[in-house]
Amino acid sequence: ENSGNIVVSASVGDANGFDDAETWVENVYGVAIGGNVGTFTNNGTISANAQAGDANGTSSYVEVDNVAGVDISASTVNVSNFENNGTISASATAGDASGDNSGVDVESVFGVVAINGVGNFTNSGTISASATAGDASGNNSGVGILGIVGVAIDGNVTTFSNDGNISTTVQTGSAAGDSSSVWAFNINGVSIWGNVNDFNNTGDISVDVSVGDASGDDSLVSTFYSDWNAGVYAVYIGNNVDVLDFYNSGNIQASVQGGSATGDNSLVL
Repeated sequence: ENSGNIVVSASVGDANGFDDAETWVENVYGVAIGGNVGTFTNNGTISANAQAGDANGTSSYVEVDNVAGVDISASTVNVSNFENNGTISASATAGDASGDNSGVDVESVFGVVAINGVGNFTNSGTISASATAGDASGNNSGVGILGIVGVAIDGNVTTFSNDGNISTTVQTGSAAGDSSSVWAFNINGVSIWGNVNDFNNTGDISVDVSVGDASGDDSLVSTFYSDWNAGVYAVYIGNNVDVLDFYNSGNIQASVQGGSATGDNSLVL
């Protein structure tokens, strides 16, 4: 049981003045669990924060990857009961990249992630995941955010109950140059990739996504990737799984604001 404050922050600065400049942060966890859990209870604060600076030069790159408030990601780990009455958060911020073939990328940010399923999951507090990506400039430049989820459970769930707040917030910058792209997909408030006996929401589950502009010939702005059926969902319960009882008397909502793509053969999806 946690009744105190667990705060983990990691940041790196800028990479400037040379080709293939890179700055990145990865694997930042408030709590990481690699063994079986009977009952996990949080009555306090658990927070993981990661920030990467800017990169300048041809083929420069900025990345933040794998950030979680609570990470229970070993494939053999079982969780009988997960209870949150406090605050669990994860945030990732990536700076700007400039130069041809430059990129800004934020991936895999979770408030809570459990790979092997959960017996009973109860949230009466606040769980959040947020990601912000800066701008990219130069031909063939790109800004992308992938896999940001408030609560992600990759397995079966006996009971999922939320009377608190679960939120996911994503904001991308813009990309400028021919063949530039801006995208954000696989953004979910709650995702469950397994059978669910009871899903009960009397609280709030929300997703808010804002995607910037892409300018230049053959530019692209997208919030959906059809090969994965990956888009923006407040609640996503995976393909070919069963939900015996789904009850909602609370608020479940998703908001998406897409930018513009300008230039010959530009596209918004």
